[in-house]
Amino acid sequence: MSLSLPLQSALQQAVLRVPVPIRRELTLLAAALVFGLVAAPPLVWLAGSHTLGPYAGGGLGAFLAAFYRSLASGTFGNWMIAVGPYLIALVVRALFGIGRGPTAG
Repeated sequence: MSLSLPLQSALQQAVLRVPVPIRRELTLLAAALVFGLVAAPPLVWLAGSHTLGPYAGGGLGAFLAAFYRSLASGTFGNWMIAVGPYLIALVVRALFGIGRGPTAG
C-alpha cells in the first residue's frame, strides 16, 4: 500500500524542510535506537551467558521476552540498554566536539 502522489510529495517536501543538523540527529537517534532495541539485547545475553553461565529464565528467547516486558513496565536498567548507544554517541560527540559548527574566534 503506497501513499497517494500528492500526499507522498507533501511528506517529501516536509522532510526536506527540516534543517540538515536536525535530520542528521534524528537519523543518529533512529539508528542508535534500532541497535539498542534489536542488537544490544542479544549481545548482552551472549556476554552474560559466556561470563555468568546460562540465563536462569531459559535461552535467548526467554531473555528477549523478559527484556521487552521490562521495557514496557519502565525498568531503568533495560531502558539504559535500549538508549545506551545514543547516549554513548552523545558523550563521544561532546568530548571530542564532533558535530559542532564553525566556532568564532
